Amino acid sequence: MGIKDKLTDKLIIDTTEVPIDIFFGYNTKQKDTQILLEIKKTYPTKYNINNDTLIGIEVEVENILCRADCAPIWKHKEDGSLRNYGVEYISQPIQAQYIPSVLFYLHRKLKRENVPLYTPRTSIHVHINVQDMSFKQIQAFTILYLCFESLLYEYAGKNRNKSIFCVPLSHAGYVKFLMDFFHYKDNRNRHFMSFFYDWHKYTGFNLNPISTLGTIEFRHLSGTDDVEYISKWVSIILALKEASLVYKVEDLFKVIAELNTNSEYYIFASNIFKDSLQFFPNINTLQEIMEKDISHIKECFFQKKKIEIDADIFEESYFYTRHKIQKLKKEEFNYNEYSIVELERQLTKLYKMHLISNKKEDKEKIKLEYTKIYSILVEKKKTIAALENEKLW
Repeated sequence: MGIKDKLTDKLIIDTTEVPIDIFFGYNTKQKDTQILLEIKKTYPTKYNINNDTLIGIEVEVENILCRADCAPIWKHKEDGSLRNYGVEYISQPIQAQYIPSVLFYLHRKLKRENVPLYTPRTSIHVHINVQDMSFKQIQAFTILYLCFESLLYEYAGKNRNKSIFCVPLSHAGYVKFLMDFFHYKDNRNRHFMSFFYDWHKYTGFNLNPISTLGTIEFRHLSGTDDVEYISKWVSIILALKEASLVYKVEDLFKVIAELNTNSEYYIFASNIFKDSLQFFPNINTLQEIMEKDISHIKECFFQKKKIEIDADIFEESYFYTRHKIQKLKKEEFNYNEYSIVELERQLTKLYKMHLISNKKEDKEKIKLEYTKIYSILVEKKKTIAALENEKLW
C-alpha cells in the first residue's frame, strides 16, 4: 500500500499510535549549529541543560529604543500588547542544550544600547517540539500537565494564574472536556488532532501550535532576564515531555486514583520531574498545592455519569450536521485553489462530519472527499518545502 493510502487509512481508523509529524508534514531541524556552538563557547552559563529536544523561546521586553540584531538565532517583531518601544524576540528552533547561552547572548546584546524593562505586560513563552510524539503520548503529556498545573504556576509566581494571557486550564473549563474526551473510547478519541485548531491561544498550556508548528506552548512565565530561572523552567517542561513518553494514559489514571497522602504526591512528582523537582518552591507542601488539581481530575474522570462537553469551549466542534453532508453530496469544490491552511481546516471539518454521520453511504462519501483533499495537501506541502528551505517555526 502506498504512503498516501496508508496515511489516509490510518487517519480514518486510528491515529493514536502514530507520530503527528506524519500527518502535519513537519520536518523541523536546528539550523546554524556552528553559530550556536560559538555562542555556547563565548557565553558560558552557570546552569546547563543536557538535552537535544528542540525548543523555541519568545521573549517580550519593553524600552528597546535600539533594536539588537541577533540574527540568525533571534528575530524580532513588534507586539501590540506591549508599550514604550516594546519588542518580541523569537528564537529559531534550538536544541535545549543551547538555550541558556542564547538567552545570555540576547540579554547581553539588548543591554549594550538599551535599558530593557520587563514590565507586567511582558512574558516568556516556551515552545517544545512534539512532532515526534503520538497522539496518545500528547494525551499523557496533557494529563501530566493537568496534575501539576498549580505547581507550575507556583514556579511562575507573580499571580500569573490570574493573567488573561495564560489562563489555567482549570479556570477555562478544559479539565471536564479533556477528561470526558480521554475517558470515552469512541471516534473522538481517535481524532485527537481535530481540536488543536480550536484550542484557545491564551491558555497557559496551549495546544493550538501543534496544528501549525508542531509544538506545545507554555505561556506561564512573566518577562525576565534571569537566564537560570528560564533555563530551569525549560528543564521542568522537558521532564514533563520525557515522562509522557514513558507513562501510558491508563497507567497515569491508576496512579492518580491512588494519590492520597503527601508522601504519595511527593513520590509521583519525583518520578515525573526527577532532579528538576528541586526547582519548585514549597515542595514540602506538594499535597496542598496539587490536591485541587488531582481532585478535579478524579471527579471528572472516575465518576460514572458521562460529563457533557462544555458548549462554550467547543461550540463549533459538531456544527457540521446533516445539511452539511447533503451539501457535500451535491456540490463540487476546486480544492486546488485552496491554501494549505484552508485544506487543513477542511480536513478537520470532514472529521467532524464523519463522526456525526450514522449512514454508511455518507461515511463513504466523506472518506472519498477526505482522500482527495489529503492528496492535494501533500503535494502542496512538498512544493512549499522545496521552495522554503529557510522556513522557521
